[in-house]
Amino acid sequence: MKAKEDTQAEGQTPESQRNAFRKGTAPRLRESQLFQGFVRILERDLGALSTSKVRDPWLVGFSHGADSSALLLLLHEFVRSSAAPKAKPTLLPIHIDHGLRSGSAREALQAQAFCERLGLPCEVHRLEPAPGSGESWAREARYQIFSKRARDLNASLLFLAHHLDDDLETLLFRLMRGTGPLGLAGIPAQRPLAPSTDLPTRIYRPLLDLPKRELVDSLLQQRRTWIEDPSNAEIGHSPRNRIRHGLLADIRSHPRAWKALNALKQEALAFSNHIHEELQDLPLGPALTARPVLPLTRLQALSPWAFERYLSLALESLGQARPSRALLRQARHLLEARLPSGKCVEARGHWRLERRKKELHLRLLAP
Repeated sequence: MKAKEDTQAEGQTPESQRNAFRKGTAPRLRESQLFQGFVRILERDLGALSTSKVRDPWLVGFSHGADSSALLLLLHEFVRSSAAPKAKPTLLPIHIDHGLRSGSAREALQAQAFCERLGLPCEVHRLEPAPGSGESWAREARYQIFSKRARDLNASLLFLAHHLDDDLETLLFRLMRGTGPLGLAGIPAQRPLAPSTDLPTRIYRPLLDLPKRELVDSLLQQRRTWIEDPSNAEIGHSPRNRIRHGLLADIRSHPRAWKALNALKQEALAFSNHIHEELQDLPLGPALTARPVLPLTRLQALSPWAFERYLSLALESLGQARPSRALLRQARHLLEARLPSGKCVEARGHWRLERRKKELHLRLLAP
């Protein structure tokens, strides 16, 4: 796959930036508004991401697409700058060659060369897909590698390059499939990498407030190339592609609609944060795995949205998929005050939630 050339900016680069690029007068990355904003985001978030010292190294999911290339450049500049922690972390880009299309091995070499020019190592992991493997398999395999390397290296952070366009695309995707208000909050800026284990590593997405246009513009200004996945340009490739190139592109062309969609996401995010405050001190992760019993009185005091969110998180921490909204609604009936013991809600072959006096017992079932 040919790396995307500097002159191919999909019409997104302002003319003044194009002229500056041609004349060789574009500002250095450290002097750019993008970098200054990125530094403020890191300074805001890093302290809250870990109660202990952020452990070295910082892992970076690196496909060498425009998004992850921009993220790696920003992180590299941050580590070199005075704004970085005194104990400067090292960066370890991880490139996954899923082997799903021809040319992927060549793209892995391009990713390594990009990192070498920055003086960074680049781990390349090549996967051997079985016939019929697709995006779901690739995602699961990718996160398995991330989790293994995080455990091997005792890393506390994995940086991923999802940006504002990805976030709004996810919002629209969930809206079209059917979602509640919590689903409108979009992609979480940070979450556990492996919720069903004791791995302390957290995923961190510092670009979620930045539009892709700004990332692409920065790459052009710095004379950087990147790899363009051709499947991303195929409108019929997936429902997300149809949203990206159809509905989202149309909204982007109308500034008021774009601003309104982003405002909706921000309102939903504030609502989600409020809901998470309700869930303080409820068992999750290893504490729930050791004793999957939910206190009924405490759950009855939650708002309906908080209960549904907690049950989803509880199942996730036990390695289960997020339940459907229909199952969540059924589970809410188990909180009724006069309901007798023995009533249950079940996802066949996966889990059962049963009312027992003053507790709800969550039990995993054999497939």
